[in-house]
Amino acid sequence: MRKNQMIDLLRSQYPDMKWFKKCLVRFRIKWTTRMLLSNEQIELAEQDINVKNQLVEQCKKRWPKIYGLTEKKCNEVLDKAPEFTGREDKTTVYNDILFCRFAYGFQPDEYLCCELENKSMQERKAIISDTDRYCYVYQMNDISAMQTFNNKGKTYNKFKKYYGRDALYIKNRRDYRNFCSFIEQHPIFVSKDVFGGMGKDVKLVNTRECKISEKKNVPGYDSERTPSIGRTSGSK
Repeated sequence: MRKNQMIDLLRSQYPDMKWFKKCLVRFRIKWTTRMLLSNEQIELAEQDINVKNQLVEQCKKRWPKIYGLTEKKCNEVLDKAPEFTGREDKTTVYNDILFCRFAYGFQPDEYLCCELENKSMQERKAIISDTDRYCYVYQMNDISAMQTFNNKGKTYNKFKKYYGRDALYIKNRRDYRNFCSFIEQHPIFVSKDVFGGMGKDVKLVNTRECKISEKKNVPGYDSERTPSIGRTSGSK
């Protein structure tokens, strides 16, 4: 069982008690924002690039895992952004992206999408970051019920009448027969991880061009995936 599956199973067992959910919400928000810098630190850093670089180094030492993931995403984003190719101040932009992760909670791709470069502290704070979004989600939703939307398979099973297309939620090898029935109707389908997002780990599968076996061709044999027929196959 993968980490996401274990978390999904654990959260589905939350007791239906208001006091427990309130405590859990407070914990989740505190955990989500644990790495964020104070307003005083942000204000000083936005006025002095040396202070900004020092704070980034401090965050690197204090939050190595978060820093490492952000750095990896930063490299991926900048490699694909033509507007940053060949710029002499690329290191400055690079550090500013890392700074925005620990100051405001922005992911590297958000830095580009929201055009955060050269924006002031007030302008940056006026934009809802990925971290802000999670905090609002925890505050405004039932933390137990919202798990339905963290698993695309559960979301489909609950709201399938609104999807306008066929899909199959595969949990493990026991769903192999259902998978075989599904591909009889839809030999070409889109497969995606039920816990994935932002278009990652999405595959177009043509069963006419491959042999069917549980281990190689069943999405979900080793992990949970949702094969579904999208508009790319011409079927609804």
